[in-house]
Amino acid sequence: MTSARRRRPPDVGARLVIVALQLALVAGAAQADPPTSRPAFESLPADRLFEIGCRKLNEGDYAQAVASLSQAVAKRPDEPVYPLKLAEAYEAAGRRSDAQRTLELLDSQHPRNTDVRAALARLKLKSHEAGAAAALLEEVRTRLNADGLTLLAATYAAEARPAARDAVLGEALARYPDDIFVRLAWIDAALQDGCGALALTRIDESGRVLADDPRGDLLAARAYLMLDRALGQTELREIPGARAGQIVSGWLLLEQPAGQRKFLCCPEASAMYRIRRALAAGLDTPDAHLLHARIWRSAGRAETAYSVLRGGEPALLDQAPDEMLELLERLALELGRVAEFLRFAQQRADRTPARRSEMMHSAFLAAADHYGVCGDVAAAREFTRRALNCKPDQPDTQLRLAEAERDAGNVAEARRLYRAVLSGAASQDARRTAATRLAELAEDPPGGR
Repeated sequence: MTSARRRRPPDVGARLVIVALQLALVAGAAQADPPTSRPAFESLPADRLFEIGCRKLNEGDYAQAVASLSQAVAKRPDEPVYPLKLAEAYEAAGRRSDAQRTLELLDSQHPRNTDVRAALARLKLKSHEAGAAAALLEEVRTRLNADGLTLLAATYAAEARPAARDAVLGEALARYPDDIFVRLAWIDAALQDGCGALALTRIDESGRVLADDPRGDLLAARAYLMLDRALGQTELREIPGARAGQIVSGWLLLEQPAGQRKFLCCPEASAMYRIRRALAAGLDTPDAHLLHARIWRSAGRAETAYSVLRGGEPALLDQAPDEMLELLERLALELGRVAEFLRFAQQRADRTPARRSEMMHSAFLAAADHYGVCGDVAAAREFTRRALNCKPDQPDTQLRLAEAERDAGNVAEARRLYRAVLSGAASQDARRTAATRLAELAEDPPGGR
């Protein structure tokens, strides 16, 4: 790590970097700086501005955090911790390019500062540049702390390089055997490889380090779910004075069936027990709620799973990860709530404009499938039409809608769609079907096909 010991005067090149950093950061901050009390604000010392910026960042006032921290950096550009925190504020404010520019300039000024290098690598990883992130960290690998090594392992995991990931984790365990983040990453690596039993073994071996940390329970819940032990070996037990949701004598009192005095209980060796214990300990994260819902779904309780995820709406769903929205889509469709399914699909598609048409095409076809199974042919036809509107040249969807229009007696529209299949890049099977249908409708296909 970079030391706070006596500093040497920067050479000319370093001075130019400092000037560039000042100009770039102050210019970038101008986008979000509030126009009030500028003279008084700018007269504050750097450490006071830094303190204000940190507080505003914690409060979620990202514009003021950027403003305060930018001024602190302008006054003390040679202090790495200031622009490091500014980059964090930029990212929180949704200004990732500004955060990256800040960190790249800072890294060029302090190339041996592993905190700076790790922050830049973490940003690259979030931007799906795992290879670039790994390269940055490998340059300083021998000087990385526990967090840096687990980050390097994460970059190799993102690149699907399990051998490189495991080598880094082995090094991290040897150097930092009592670091909880190293232990969590080591356990998670087993889960990434689909080895639930190995993950549980590693959890047991890490018991002293994990202690009662709820993140250990979260990983154990994932492992038990992977081993098809969502509820475990349940028992009906009578426990006077207890209530559903409590953990008593190593049993989770999951629920009390109507009209019964006994509780349906899950043992500690189950996904449900471990996730509920983690939640009770205060692990209020999207990952925890998502896993809780998956466990209920695995237990055949789609309605309960859906309620778990919907419980935090709108606050929870506004920032919900894509995985959560995908599960909400599946659950909503399983429960026949097509309008809600499409709302979640739309929300997820809007996050990826480049793939929006493709994603909504798939969603509309899924809705059409649902109505087809339910026997509502009119609705199935309508949603197939919507899917085709998203991707007008998709031959399989053209053929599917043509068949639906034919069955509905809309001969002219069916003929048009069959001809579109034949004039496009359809498969041989699709072309044969279209040609046969046109012949049946007493119209020769184009080109004698």
